[in-house]
Amino acid sequence: MPTRTGATSAAGTPLASNYTWTFTTAGCPCALFSDLAQPANQSASGTYELGVKIRVDQLLTLSTIRFYKAVGETGSHTGTVWTANGFALATVGFSGESASGWQQQALPSPLQLQPNTTYVVSVNANSRYAVTTNGLASQVSNG
Repeated sequence: MPTRTGATSAAGTPLASNYTWTFTTAGCPCALFSDLAQPANQSASGTYELGVKIRVDQLLTLSTIRFYKAVGETGSHTGTVWTANGFALATVGFSGESASGWQQQALPSPLQLQPNTTYVVSVNANSRYAVTTNGLASQVSNG
């Protein structure tokens, strides 16, 4: 607990006595896309591995992978975190999925993402996937 001597008010007036305080910093959970974000369309026919390229500007712990499951999508899903060179850093199978909407699964072990490093996070689709055409045409930043 820090103790501050000679503390002053915002106006610069010395306070009558010393004060002791504690605080906690706000942490995440943070997500690239809001829970309210919903892709506009669905695409069908075929199996795919769909990913998003991410880059963090500070050390970050990635503990969970999320994806938006299209209505009518079936089968099991696997999420993977890759290096920019295609090396798999972490993989997780999704369980307890709902019929559609946001799905999430914790990684077996949290993964430390390094600043100024590019990663790809992907999830497979078995028959249908949700999409917003040109939804990632511009950079998405969520700090």
